[in-house]
Amino acid sequence: MIEQTEITLNLDQLENGELGLVWGLTSSVSKDGDGNPLLAQLAAAFGEEYALRTGKLSLLPNTEHDFEFNFEQYSVNDLKNAFFHFAALSAAFEKNDKRSSAKFCSTILVLISNTLDSHNEAGHV
Repeated sequence: MIEQTEITLNLDQLENGELGLVWGLTSSVSKDGDGNPLLAQLAAAFGEEYALRTGKLSLLPNTEHDFEFNFEQYSVNDLKNAFFHFAALSAAFEKNDKRSSAKFCSTILVLISNTLDSHNEAGHV
């Protein structure tokens, strides 16, 4: 059975306040050390969505605004770091009764976990 490692993110699960928080923290963490390309790509998506919601960016009429990610293209180390980042965000949202945002983070956690499993099965680790 092939596990899902690709996703189209549903950023509507993040309310405006949580979106800004996730964008800022993910952007900051993506720059730690040598940087994390997965977190940088996710931060870019969050930043673009935030700009759309705050009116700093607009889409052309009849334009889709989807963010698609294939987690297979990232290294095991980048995946693990992203997993810890989103696990912490999910726990914080859950603790503060922000269930939709916690669910969003949990979706990313499942995909990262599936990808790490596929890397292990393929002998990438």
